[in-house]
Amino acid sequence: MNIEQAQLYPRKTCPLCGKVAVLLLRRKYNEEELLEYLTKRLSGRVSPNIFKDVQYEIMHCALCDFYFQTYIPNDALAQFIYTDSEQSLCDGIYKKENRSLSTMIQYARGLEFIGQLINKTPHDIKVLEFGSGWGHWLAFARDYGFDAHGLEISLERIAHAKTTYGLHVVNTTSQLDCKSFDFIFADQVFEHLNEPVANLKTLTSLLTDKGILYISVPNGKDLSKKLLNNQILKAIHPIEHINCFTNASLKKLASLAGLQPLSLALVARKLLSLIRLKRNAHYSQEVLRFWNNQHSSTHIYFIKSTTLQ
Repeated sequence: MNIEQAQLYPRKTCPLCGKVAVLLLRRKYNEEELLEYLTKRLSGRVSPNIFKDVQYEIMHCALCDFYFQTYIPNDALAQFIYTDSEQSLCDGIYKKENRSLSTMIQYARGLEFIGQLINKTPHDIKVLEFGSGWGHWLAFARDYGFDAHGLEISLERIAHAKTTYGLHVVNTTSQLDCKSFDFIFADQVFEHLNEPVANLKTLTSLLTDKGILYISVPNGKDLSKKLLNNQILKAIHPIEHINCFTNASLKKLASLAGLQPLSLALVARKLLSLIRLKRNAHYSQEVLRFWNNQHSSTHIYFIKSTTLQ
């Protein structure tokens, strides 16, 4: 990695529709609050001086209901940002390996939900986690019986996933052993991406004709309120959360990549027999949760636009 090549560059228009957006916030990075955040977040890997000639700007595209930062890291700077320091490496591993029982139950229910929707035996379901991190969810999916694969930008996290869990995790799509997946899982990733449309189109090309793609990102529905209350760092994390989606803008992104939201009717048909068979309120609750997420949250299941529901 070459620190001399690390820099921020501007996005002058909306990354989704390409139209001119409205400026909501402009602050200098050398202000105390922002400078303190950058110094702590970068842990000495990059000098805050690299930000002295640019500003922290948040834009809003009314057509897409999409919020985004103007100045974003180039590939060289992103490598420094997402390279884990020794302390963050230890903290990240400790946090993930000490997950609560409720989190583990949530993982299991989510995987069962997917298994029922895809309607294959677990070992026949090919799964790709986009942004697989330390490999914890992917290992859980593998242990559940799925054929699990991962894509990850951090070489440290790839190494951990391989050595700790024996997972197949790679750095680029060209390195994937499998080129077609029944389920693609992207949790807390798209808020970080410089080119979200291009990235999602790539994932769509890896999805089977009847496959399902799940995207979860922070919800930006209250972002304007946070800005009005001067809660800057809670709005969009500088240089990291460079995109901020609402339910509408996440669906807009998906449509640009040839995807449509999975319908409640399809989910209800898939799970109705299971609800009747097991007489378990959990499955009814799962359908209700799915409905609420699809219509108001930024945790959405998608399928290809060409797939009949």
